[in-house]
Amino acid sequence: MPTPTSGAPAASADSCRYSVAALEDVAVLRPETVALCHRVRTAESVHFDAYCTVSDRRKKTLPGALLALERVQRDELHDAVQALRAHCAEDPQAAEEERVALMRLQVEGELALAARVRVVRGGEERQEIRAQANERRATIFETRDALSCGLGWPHRLEAVLVTAWIYDSSQPDGKFSYRGRALYVSAYDTHNVSHIVRVQDLEVNRGELHLAWEPHEHWGNADPHGDIAMRVAARPDHPLPHPLPRWPTESDVQGIDPRVRIAVGEQTSLL
Repeated sequence: MPTPTSGAPAASADSCRYSVAALEDVAVLRPETVALCHRVRTAESVHFDAYCTVSDRRKKTLPGALLALERVQRDELHDAVQALRAHCAEDPQAAEEERVALMRLQVEGELALAARVRVVRGGEERQEIRAQANERRATIFETRDALSCGLGWPHRLEAVLVTAWIYDSSQPDGKFSYRGRALYVSAYDTHNVSHIVRVQDLEVNRGELHLAWEPHEHWGNADPHGDIAMRVAARPDHPLPHPLPRWPTESDVQGIDPRVRIAVGEQTSLL
């Protein structure tokens, strides 16, 4: 199937399975940012099934066609991220402001949800309200994650250079240290402080290493002035952007619209 003119990745005939909700009516983002982030999110969704299958360590052998499909979809994801990176590089400050604005929008959404359910009495209506809020929340933080990749964070299975260690009782000092090439996997906590990378043919800890942004709060957010011992392999001199929390709170943002705290009809709900 040819690549659509929109730049979305090619997929099988049931590609509608991989559709992701569009981020609409968001004045805090430039139109091109919205379109490019949507392309990245779609490519990630398309790639996810094949990634999970090839990452299943219970399977000793995998069909060559599946491995080839995963590679093609990973390349499509990489192309989508590269296009977003080119866009962000034109005005990095504007891209960072968009990323922070999305975090504020997510917090405002949580406050608006709490306000709405206060005035809704019906259980089914509340459930529908929560379902809509969950979908929008996911759309917002997926778009934030895409923007983080646009600003330089590695995407899933992108080659990175890392310095990491894990506990290993077989080593004289109790630690196994590694410095070299790996594949980025994902964040490991909701503050986006800890991250997982995979090293090919490494037998220690099933080939997975963990590393963290330092310094960071205890069970809290990453310090904006910190760093992590990881770089995208193709850009070894390019620092990674400061990780933002997956579930931000009011203390993480500024400029919240006070109107989101009051639901329509709440002023008269006690009359």
